[in-house]
Parts: sequence; structure tokens; C-alpha cells
Amino acid sequence: MTPDAPVDVRHATVMTDGCTPDRALRVSRLIFNHLQGLLARQCLHPGVPRVVPHLRVPSLEVDWDAMDDEAIAREGAAWIYRWLGTVG
Repeated sequence: MTPDAPVDVRHATVMTDGCTPDRALRVSRLIFNHLQGLLARQCLHPGVPRVVPHLRVPSLEVDWDAMDDEAIAREGAAWIYRWLGTVG
């Protein structure tokens, strides 16, 4: 993968606890768009692994009623990104 190549997300599951399917899909897409940006910047540094074959991230609790989709997506992407820093 070249440093400017997008991160390829093959499969993701976002547990929504009663959120509508349309909103869940929208938020999951936003999460991975934000995550791609974070990871793309990280991949500019030599020696950083660019492929994660399988990743299971611990749950992150968000308030679907109090947060808008962008806020949830930013929080979710940041959570996954921080968690990636703990595996290796």
C-alpha cells in the first residue's frame, strides 16, 4: 500500500442499541471516513504497519440521543485510532 492509498475497510459492525438502521449506516460510514483520514496521516511515517488483518475494538458507549452523527463518528474514529496504538 502506498502512503497515499486509502485504508480499505472490508467489514465493520457498529452496535446501535435501538438506533434506526439508516442512522446506523450513516454513522458507521462517517466513522470510517474519519478513521481513514487519521490512518492516512499516520501512514506517511515510514515503518508504520499499514495492514491490520483483523481488529476487534472494545465497546465505546455514546449517547445516541444527545450526540449528532458527526460527533459520534469523530468519537468512534478517535476511539478506534487510540486503541490501534495499544495493539502491535
